Amino acid sequence: MTGSIASKKTELRYPWMFGKSVDTLFFFAPVLLGVGLVFTHNIFNHAGWLWTFLILNAFGAGPLHQGATWFAYFDKKNREYFVSTPANRFIFFFGPPLIIIASVFAAIYALQLFVAIGMIWALQHIVQQNIGILLLYHNHGRGEAIVARPLEARTQQFAACTFFLIFFYRVFLLGRAGEIVLPVIAVFALYTTFLIVKYLRTLGQQLRQGSYLNVPAFLFWCLSVLCLWPMAFVVNSFAEGYLIPVTVHWSQYLILNYVLVKNKYSEEQLKNICIPRPLLLLFSVCVTLLAINLFLQFGFDALTKHKLFLGICFGLMNGIGLVHFFQDAFLWRFRDPYLRQAILPHLMSERSL
Repeated sequence: MTGSIASKKTELRYPWMFGKSVDTLFFFAPVLLGVGLVFTHNIFNHAGWLWTFLILNAFGAGPLHQGATWFAYFDKKNREYFVSTPANRFIFFFGPPLIIIASVFAAIYALQLFVAIGMIWALQHIVQQNIGILLLYHNHGRGEAIVARPLEARTQQFAACTFFLIFFYRVFLLGRAGEIVLPVIAVFALYTTFLIVKYLRTLGQQLRQGSYLNVPAFLFWCLSVLCLWPMAFVVNSFAEGYLIPVTVHWSQYLILNYVLVKNKYSEEQLKNICIPRPLLLLFSVCVTLLAINLFLQFGFDALTKHKLFLGICFGLMNGIGLVHFFQDAFLWRFRDPYLRQAILPHLMSERSL
C-alpha cells in the first residue's frame, strides 16, 4: 500500500486566481518589466526628473496603487466600520495625517533615520503582500498540497532578510565590517535554507500521499522567495534593487483592486459609493494620487537648493507611501470578520478550479 502511494504520479492542477492570461500578465510577467526598468534607468540615469520619476514608478504604477488604497474610504459601509470603534477611528482617520506630519519632520531633522525606516517598511510591505496573495492562491479542503501557513510565511520572510543583509553589506558597507556582518548573513542563509528544505519536504510528503500540486501557487511561492535576489547580487543601489520586486508588487495590487471593485459593486452595492461608476471612481482616485506625487516630485527637483522646502517635499512624498503601508496592513487583514466579508468573496468569485 505504501509503495503504491509513493510511486503514484504527482497530479498537477492550474487553479489560476483570475485566469491564466491575467495572472501571468499581472503576477509574473512584471518581473521582466522591472528588469527592463532597471536597464532603462541605467541608460538614462541623468535624463531629467520626470523621466527618472516615471522609470522608478513603473510609469505611474506606484502612485496609482496608492490611490487604490484610498478608494476604500469612498465606500459608505467602510466608513461606518472605520468609525465604529476608537481604535478604528485612530487607524483610518487619525493615523494617516500623523504619519505624514511625522514624515515631514523626520525628513527635515532625521533624514537618515527616515530613509532607513522607509526602506525596511517598504520591503516588509512587499513580503507581506506576497504572503497574502499566496494564501489567496490556495484551495483548502480540496485535496491541494498546502504547507502550514507559519512555515510558508517564514520561508519568504527569512529569504528576504538574507538577501537584504547581503545587499546592505555589499552596497552600504562596501564589504567592510565583514567579521561582524558575514557571520550574521551566514546564520540567516543557513536558517533560510533549512526552512526552504523543510517546506519542500513537507510539500513532497503531501504529494506522495495523493494531494495535487497547485502549479500557480508553487510558482508564486518561488517568485516570492526570490523576490529580493536581484537586490542582493545584481544592482548597486536601493532604488534599482527595490524596482524589480516593487514593480511586481504594484501590478499585483492594481489588478486585485480592479477585480475587487468590478465584482463588488453590483446594483445592490452601488448605493454605498458616491457615483454609479465605481471603476471610473477608482481610476479618478488613482490618477489624483499620481498627480500629487508628480507635483511633489517637481517641487523636490525644483527646490534642491532649499533644505527646508526639500525636506517638506521629500517628507510629504514618502509620507504618503508610508501611509499606504499603514493603511494596507489593516484594510486587508482577513482576521477581521468585516474586512474578510467585504473583500474575500469578491476576489474568489473568479477563481478557476
